[in-house]
Amino acid sequence: MKKTITYITSFLLFAFAGAQAQSTLQPGSGTDTKKKANFYEMRDAMNNYFITHPEKMHDADEESNGKFADGAYEKFKRWEYYWETRISATGEFVSPLVNINEWKAYNDRLSSMKESDQNEVMVANWIAKGPDNTPGGYYGVGRINCIAFHPTNSSIIWVGTAAGGLWKSINGGSSWTVSTIIGVVLGVTDIAVDPNNPNTIYIATGDGEGGSLAGFVGGIYGSGDSKSVGVLKSTDGGSTWSTTGLTWTVQDQKVTHRLLINPNNPQTLILGASDGIYRTTNGGASWTQVASGANVNDLEFRPGDPNTVYAATYTYTSGGDAQIYVSYDGGINYNQASFITGATRINMAVTPAAPDLVDCVVANQQSGLLGLYYSDDAGQNFYEYFTGSCNNNLLCGDVNASGCDGQGNYDLAYAISPSDPYNIWIGAVNAWNTTDGGGNWSLANYWFDEQNPPNVPVVHADKHFIAFHPQNSSTIYQCNDGGLYKTTNGGNTWSVASNGIQNSQMYRISVAQSQSDVVICGLQDNGNKVFANGSWIDTRSGGDGLDCAIDYLNANIQYSTYPNGGISRTTDAWASMTSISANIPGQPSGSWLTPIRLDRNNPQTIYAALDKVYKSNNRGDSWQAISNVFTGRPFRHLAVAESNSQFIAAATFDSLFMTNDGGNSWGLVTFTQPGTYISNVTHHSDYPQIIYVTLSGYVSGQKVYMSADDGNNWTNISGSLPNVPVNCIVQEKGTSVVYIGTDLGVWYINDYLSDWVPYNTNLPTVPVTDLEIYYTNPANQIWAGTFGRGLWRTSGWVGITDQEAISNSFTLFPNPAADEFEVIVKNPMLAVKKLNIMNQLGEIVMSVEMPLLENQKINVDLKGIANGVYMVQIMTNQTPVVKKLVISR
Repeated sequence: MKKTITYITSFLLFAFAGAQAQSTLQPGSGTDTKKKANFYEMRDAMNNYFITHPEKMHDADEESNGKFADGAYEKFKRWEYYWETRISATGEFVSPLVNINEWKAYNDRLSSMKESDQNEVMVANWIAKGPDNTPGGYYGVGRINCIAFHPTNSSIIWVGTAAGGLWKSINGGSSWTVSTIIGVVLGVTDIAVDPNNPNTIYIATGDGEGGSLAGFVGGIYGSGDSKSVGVLKSTDGGSTWSTTGLTWTVQDQKVTHRLLINPNNPQTLILGASDGIYRTTNGGASWTQVASGANVNDLEFRPGDPNTVYAATYTYTSGGDAQIYVSYDGGINYNQASFITGATRINMAVTPAAPDLVDCVVANQQSGLLGLYYSDDAGQNFYEYFTGSCNNNLLCGDVNASGCDGQGNYDLAYAISPSDPYNIWIGAVNAWNTTDGGGNWSLANYWFDEQNPPNVPVVHADKHFIAFHPQNSSTIYQCNDGGLYKTTNGGNTWSVASNGIQNSQMYRISVAQSQSDVVICGLQDNGNKVFANGSWIDTRSGGDGLDCAIDYLNANIQYSTYPNGGISRTTDAWASMTSISANIPGQPSGSWLTPIRLDRNNPQTIYAALDKVYKSNNRGDSWQAISNVFTGRPFRHLAVAESNSQFIAAATFDSLFMTNDGGNSWGLVTFTQPGTYISNVTHHSDYPQIIYVTLSGYVSGQKVYMSADDGNNWTNISGSLPNVPVNCIVQEKGTSVVYIGTDLGVWYINDYLSDWVPYNTNLPTVPVTDLEIYYTNPANQIWAGTFGRGLWRTSGWVGITDQEAISNSFTLFPNPAADEFEVIVKNPMLAVKKLNIMNQLGEIVMSVEMPLLENQKINVDLKGIANGVYMVQIMTNQTPVVKKLVISR
C-alpha cells in the first residue's frame, strides 16, 4: 500500500534525517526529579500565549446559528476555572488521593459522633435525574474518553468518562451500569481487560486529554484537567477495586494516556503517562518506570507480536519535537524511529490485516494537521504520505478542511480497520474517512447541523477515541465530548450508543418555583439543558453552558450564560432566544463563569456581576451599573437576599463586597487566609443580614463562615468538615438547615447539631457544584448539580420545627445553679445578643448585653439574685429562646 509515494518520501526523509536532533525518551530512573510547574506558572504561560496569539481568543465567542465553538481559549478557561480553587497556598496541585483519604478519615470520625447528633441525622434519598440520553447529532450529554471490549462476548463493552467513572454495557450499548471505584468518582482515560480472564480489569485513572494546558505548556506539565491516582485493578468484573503498585500522591501532577495489556502474557501491562512509560510483569503488584523524559501519549503493540511496542510522545516545545519510538524487547527499551519536524501530538493505528504497518496522524503547533505518516517495516522507517496545510487540514472544524489551526492537541483519534488496511479513520473536531489508504478523504460526520453538507451525518464534536469492534469490524465507535456514537454501515448513519450513561459535568443549575420538576443546567461541552417534567430539552446553545436562572413566576422565562459574560434569555422555553448581554453598557467581559441572579421580589429584575454589578429592571433589555469597578478583576460570585433584595453581595476570589441599600454604598470584607478561595456566597432565606461564605482550597478548618450582622463580624462554622473544597451553599427557607456542596458530596448542619454531617445517601461521591431548593408542592426538594454525574434530587428538611431546633441548641449548666451558670451553645451558627433573667411575675431581674457574642460557653454571675425558679430568655440572632433555671444555694 502507498507504494507510489514511498520512494519520494524516503528520499526526502534521508536528505534531512541526519540533521535532526533526537528527542528524549530515556531509560526510566524510577524517580521523577523534574520540577513540577505550579498552577500560576501554567496559567501565566497560557495567558502569555494568548497575548501573542490574540486570534485564538475569539474561539470561545464564535457563534453559528446559536452554536458556540469550543476552541483553544475556551479549553484554557475551563481548565483555569476548575483548578484555580483546588490548589495549595503556593499554587501547587494537591494529591489526587486527597478526596479518597479525606472520605475514609471522615467515615472513621462519623462512627464516633456524639449519640445526640447521631439521633438527629437526616437520611437523604438522592435520585438520579439525568441527563442520560440524547437523540444524537449535535447535542450530547458528557465526554467519554475511551472504550474497551470483552475478549469473547461481543455484547459487553466498557467506556471511561472524563469525570464520571467507568461504565459497562452487556448489550452493546443499549443500557449501562456504573462501576463504583474505591468510593469516589474518578476520571478514566484508558481500560485494559485481561483476554484470558475478563473479570480482571485495569483502568488508567484521570483525564488524559490535556486540552489547552498540554497544548500551551507541554511536556510533563501537560497534566490534564483531572489528575491521576495511578492504575486501579478489579478482579470481579468491576464490582470492587483496589490500588496497584502504581499509586501517585502529593503534587505528582501526573496523568495517564494509554494502557496496554500483553495478549500473550496478561500479567504484563505497559502504561504511557505524562512523565514516560511504566511497566509491570506481575499484574500491577509492582511497576518499573522504563522510560522517562517525555509525555507518552500513545502506545500500540505490533499485531501478533507484543514484543514490539510503538510509543508516541506529546510536546509543545519551541519547534515541536514529538516523535515515534519503538521497542523490540517487550517495552523495556525504546529507540527513536521517526524524525518529524514541528510535531506536537501523534496518534498511531495498527491493524492485524497488515501487521508491519504503523500509521500515524500528526498535529502541528497550531493544533492543525501537520501530516500523515506510516511505516511498513514495523517501525524501522517512517514516511510522510499526506501533508497537511490550511487547505487540507483534517483536524479543523470546517466542512472543507480549510483552516490553519484546529484542536489536534485536545481531541485526536486514529483507527484502521482490522480487516482492511486501506480503511482509515481520523477523528478531531469532525471525522474523516479514506477507503484507499489515504489517497482521498471524505467527511464522515460533521459537528453541527446548520452548515453540514448534504448526506453528511451530524455527530457531536471533538473525537477522543475511534475503535473498530474487534469481533465485528463493520461496527465503528467514536468517543467524543457528547458521548459514545456508533455506525454499522461505514459512516452513512450514526446512532448514540451511550444512552443510559449519566456523566454530565455541570457548572450551575436553577430550579423553577412555579412548576415542579423544571431545572435548567449548565454543562461542560454540552451547553444548557432543561429538565422539564421527566424529559430533557436542549437549548440552542453549545460549548460550555454556565450559570442559569428561571423566572420564579413563569417557568417559560429562563436565562443562560456562556463563557466570559454572554447572557441569553428565552420567554418561550427555548423555542427562541435573545442575547441580552449585548445590552450591557460597554459590553464588558466577565469571568469564565459570570454569575447572574434574579430578584425574588420582582421577576423582571435581573442582576449580573461582570467588572461591575449590573441591574436590569426589564429582564435584560437595558442595564445600569449599581457598583464601581472595585478590584479590576471580574466578579465570580453574586447573591441577592431573597427576603430583602436591597442586600446584595458580590465576590472575587478573596474579596467580598456587600450592600444593604441596593448598591448605593458598598462595604468590603477580605478573606486573606493563604490557600483559601471564596467559592460561593448566599444570604439566609429569612434574615437578609445573615450571610454565608464558602471557601475552596485545602486549608483544614477553613471551609464555611457566617456573619449574623451583615458582615461586621464573622464566625467560622467549618467544624470538622473534610479538608476538601466547598463549592456551594444554600439555606433552606423556614428552617435552620444549611446545606453545602463539596468535592465529597452534600453536607448539612442545623441549629441543634454540633457539627456538619453528610447528606449523601444514594449520591455518588462526586464534586457537587450547585444546590437549589424547590419550595412549592411537593415542598422542599433539594436539587444538586454534580461535576461528572449530572443532576440529582432528594427531599429536604423533615425534622423538628425551627423553633424547637433553636431551643434544643442551648443548655443551662449547672441547673440548679448556685452563684453562676453557663449558657452552652451547641451550634456555632447561633449568636447570642442579649440574655434576660425573669422571675415568675415576668419581671426582668438581670439583663446582660452580649452583642452578637458567639462563644460556645457564656458564663453568667448570679450573685445578688435570690433562690427560686426563674426563666432565662436568650435573645439570638434568629429567634428568642426561653429556658427554665433553678437557683439553689
